[in-house]
Amino acid sequence: FEAVATLVGVTFPAYKSYKALETADSTDDDKSMLVYWCVFGVFYTIEYYTYFVVSWIPFYGLLKILFLLWLVLPQTHGATTVYRTVILPRLKQHEELIDGALQDGLKLVGQKTQEVAGAGREFWTENQGEIYNRATAFATQQAPHDTE
Repeated sequence: FEAVATLVGVTFPAYKSYKALETADSTDDDKSMLVYWCVFGVFYTIEYYTYFVVSWIPFYGLLKILFLLWLVLPQTHGATTVYRTVILPRLKQHEELIDGALQDGLKLVGQKTQEVAGAGREFWTENQGEIYNRATAFATQQAPHDTE
Protein backbone atom coordinates (compact mmCIF):
# COMPACT_ATOMS: atom_id res chain seq x y z
CA PHE A 1 0.00 0.00 0.00
CA GLU A 2 2.85 2.41 0.75
CA ALA A 3 4.05 2.43 -2.89
CA VAL A 4 0.56 3.28 -4.13
CA ALA A 5 0.15 5.90 -1.38
CA THR A 6 3.44 7.49 -2.49
CA LEU A 7 2.28 7.59 -6.10
CA VAL A 8 -1.09 9.08 -5.12
CA GLY A 9 0.13 11.40 -2.35
CA VAL A 10 3.50 12.57 -3.67
CA THR A 11 4.32 11.66 -7.27
CA PHE A 12 0.99 12.60 -8.85
CA PRO A 13 0.71 15.91 -6.92
CA ALA A 14 4.35 16.72 -7.69
CA TYR A 15 3.64 16.32 -11.39
CA LYS A 16 0.45 18.37 -11.05
CA SER A 17 2.53 21.05 -9.32
CA TYR A 18 4.96 21.05 -12.23
CA LYS A 19 2.06 21.43 -14.66
CA ALA A 20 0.57 24.22 -12.55
CA LEU A 21 3.86 26.09 -12.42
CA GLU A 22 4.38 25.78 -16.17
CA THR A 23 0.84 26.83 -17.12
CA ALA A 24 0.76 30.41 -18.33
CA ASP A 25 -1.78 32.89 -16.95
CA SER A 26 -3.22 30.60 -14.30
CA THR A 27 -2.81 31.05 -10.58
CA ASP A 28 -5.80 28.94 -9.45
CA ASP A 29 -4.02 25.66 -10.06
CA ASP A 30 -0.86 27.04 -8.44
CA LYS A 31 -2.82 27.99 -5.34
CA SER A 32 -4.66 24.67 -5.18
CA MET A 33 -1.35 22.80 -5.27
CA LEU A 34 0.12 25.01 -2.54
CA VAL A 35 -2.96 24.25 -0.44
CA TYR A 36 -2.51 20.54 -1.14
CA TRP A 37 1.14 20.59 -0.05
CA CYS A 38 0.24 22.44 3.18
CA VAL A 39 -2.39 19.83 4.00
CA PHE A 40 -0.12 16.96 2.97
CA GLY A 41 2.68 18.30 5.17
CA VAL A 42 0.40 18.42 8.19
CA PHE A 43 -0.99 14.96 7.41
CA TYR A 44 2.48 13.48 6.94
CA THR A 45 3.73 15.00 10.19
CA ILE A 46 0.75 13.68 12.14
CA GLU A 47 1.10 10.26 10.53
CA TYR A 48 4.82 10.15 11.31
CA TYR A 49 4.31 10.75 15.02
CA THR A 50 1.24 8.52 15.35
CA TYR A 51 2.14 5.70 12.97
CA PHE A 52 2.61 3.18 15.78
CA VAL A 53 -1.08 3.70 16.59
CA VAL A 54 -2.66 4.27 13.17
CA SER A 55 -0.85 1.29 11.67
CA TRP A 56 -3.08 -0.94 13.79
CA ILE A 57 -6.25 0.43 12.18
CA PRO A 58 -7.65 -2.23 9.84
CA PHE A 59 -7.23 -1.28 6.18
CA TYR A 60 -5.23 1.81 7.15
CA GLY A 61 -3.21 1.66 3.92
CA LEU A 62 -6.34 1.65 1.79
CA LEU A 63 -7.95 4.40 3.88
CA LYS A 64 -4.80 6.49 3.51
CA ILE A 65 -4.86 6.10 -0.28
CA LEU A 66 -8.54 7.07 -0.42
CA PHE A 67 -7.90 10.09 1.82
CA LEU A 68 -4.97 11.23 -0.33
CA LEU A 69 -7.09 10.85 -3.47
CA TRP A 70 -9.84 12.90 -1.85
CA LEU A 71 -7.25 15.57 -0.99
CA VAL A 72 -5.60 15.80 -4.40
CA LEU A 73 -8.42 15.36 -6.91
CA PRO A 74 -9.74 18.69 -8.16
CA GLN A 75 -13.29 17.31 -8.32
CA THR A 76 -13.45 16.82 -4.53
CA HIS A 77 -11.69 19.98 -3.27
CA GLY A 78 -10.60 17.89 -0.27
CA ALA A 79 -7.36 19.74 0.41
CA THR A 80 -9.14 23.10 0.28
CA THR A 81 -11.82 21.85 2.69
CA VAL A 82 -9.25 20.57 5.20
CA TYR A 83 -7.13 23.68 4.84
CA ARG A 84 -9.99 26.13 5.37
CA THR A 85 -11.76 24.26 8.18
CA VAL A 86 -8.88 22.70 10.13
CA ILE A 87 -5.45 24.10 9.31
CA LEU A 88 -6.05 27.79 8.54
CA PRO A 89 -7.95 28.60 11.76
CA ARG A 90 -5.25 26.95 13.89
CA LEU A 91 -2.40 28.60 12.04
CA LYS A 92 -4.06 32.01 12.36
CA GLN A 93 -4.63 31.39 16.07
CA HIS A 94 -1.01 30.42 16.74
CA GLU A 95 0.82 32.35 14.00
CA GLU A 96 2.82 34.62 16.33
CA LEU A 97 3.88 31.69 18.50
CA ILE A 98 4.94 29.65 15.46
CA ASP A 99 6.83 32.59 13.91
CA GLY A 100 8.64 33.19 17.21
CA ALA A 101 9.57 29.53 17.59
CA LEU A 102 10.86 29.39 14.00
CA GLN A 103 12.88 32.55 14.51
CA ASP A 104 14.38 31.19 17.75
CA GLY A 105 15.11 27.86 16.07
CA LEU A 106 16.84 29.48 13.11
CA LYS A 107 18.90 31.65 15.45
CA LEU A 108 19.96 28.56 17.42
CA VAL A 109 20.87 26.68 14.23
CA GLY A 110 22.95 29.66 13.12
CA GLN A 111 24.77 29.80 16.45
CA LYS A 112 25.47 26.05 16.46
CA THR A 113 26.68 26.21 12.85
CA GLN A 114 29.14 28.97 13.79
CA GLU A 115 30.32 26.93 16.81
CA VAL A 116 30.91 23.84 14.67
CA ALA A 117 32.68 25.88 11.98
CA GLY A 118 34.87 27.50 14.64
CA ALA A 119 35.74 24.12 16.11
CA GLY A 120 36.58 22.85 12.62
CA ARG A 121 38.85 25.84 11.95
CA GLU A 122 40.52 25.38 15.32
CA PHE A 123 41.07 21.66 14.68
CA TRP A 124 42.53 22.43 11.24
CA THR A 125 44.83 25.14 12.63
CA GLU A 126 46.13 22.88 15.39
CA ASN A 127 46.48 19.75 13.24
CA GLN A 128 47.11 20.87 9.67
CA GLY A 129 50.70 19.61 9.69
CA GLU A 130 49.66 16.15 10.82
CA ILE A 131 46.72 16.10 8.40
CA TYR A 132 49.01 17.10 5.54
CA ASN A 133 51.61 14.45 6.49
CA ARG A 134 48.99 11.69 6.68
CA ALA A 135 47.36 12.73 3.40
CA THR A 136 50.74 12.85 1.66
CA ALA A 137 51.75 9.47 3.06
CA PHE A 138 48.46 7.96 1.96
CA ALA A 139 48.68 9.47 -1.52
CA THR A 140 52.23 8.25 -2.07
CA GLN A 141 51.57 4.68 -1.06
CA GLN A 142 51.97 2.39 -4.00
CA ALA A 143 49.21 -0.01 -4.90
CA PRO A 144 50.22 -3.68 -4.76
CA HIS A 145 51.36 -5.03 -8.11
CA ASP A 146 49.85 -8.16 -9.60
CA THR A 147 52.45 -10.84 -10.08
CA GLU A 148 51.44 -13.32 -12.68
